[in-house]
Amino acid sequence: MPKHYLLYVEQPYSFAILRPIQDAIRANGDKACWFITKRSGIANGLLEGEQQLKNIEDVKNFNPCAVFVPGNVVPDFFPE
Repeated sequence: MPKHYLLYVEQPYSFAILRPIQDAIRANGDKACWFITKRSGIANGLLEGEQQLKNIEDVKNFNPCAVFVPGNVVPDFFPE
């Protein structure tokens, strides 16, 4: 069964940092989804084939085994 990983975006530069991680996750046969904060001001910076989780309930249902974030903060209610 594939593992699930969350890619957390607060800043526009996050996409360039997280995409190589997404590529490695996919190459391993696992799944990555994106969560873009509303406060980031980014309506949608995703490419074709990238999946966005729209709300906290979606994240909880996705149940990621890890959250990747190119910064210092990730919500403490996300799975660790």
